[in-house]
Amino acid sequence: MPCPCITGSGRKQKKDQRTAIAYADKNAVLEYISDGHHLAQTIAEFYDCLDKKQLRAEKKQINKWVKTRVHIRNVCVSGRGTHLNSRHLGDATVLPKDADQQIVLCMNTLRKDGARVSWPMLTLQAKEVAADKGLGEDKFAADDDLEHCSDTDE
Repeated sequence: MPCPCITGSGRKQKKDQRTAIAYADKNAVLEYISDGHHLAQTIAEFYDCLDKKQLRAEKKQINKWVKTRVHIRNVCVSGRGTHLNSRHLGDATVLPKDADQQIVLCMNTLRKDGARVSWPMLTLQAKEVAADKGLGEDKFAADDDLEHCSDTDE
């Protein structure tokens, strides 16, 4: 059992919580707006009990949905309206297992020969293997920046 907090009321609850909304629900809000209703009427219809801060946030959110109306409708038409997130074609494309092993074998061979393997070398090799597997640069793009990689050999 943890020790009780004696210097205050303990941890404060998080104020902001992210809520994911299905594309079908977003589409319903957009349809209501396209029927000629104002934003205030739409919020009153779908989100009736919001305080001033939440009301402002919801207005911003609905305005973002209005800007991406075409994408939201396309997702709903394609039968993925219950999804909470939709990735564009080519996002999160990964190489097959054998291609990944081919890259590892090549890099390990270079290391055994005494060559230093740098991040650009790995990126170039990944792009070459992807091209051999039929994935063009529009479908697969190895990341060129080093910011997200903490343990590099450079």
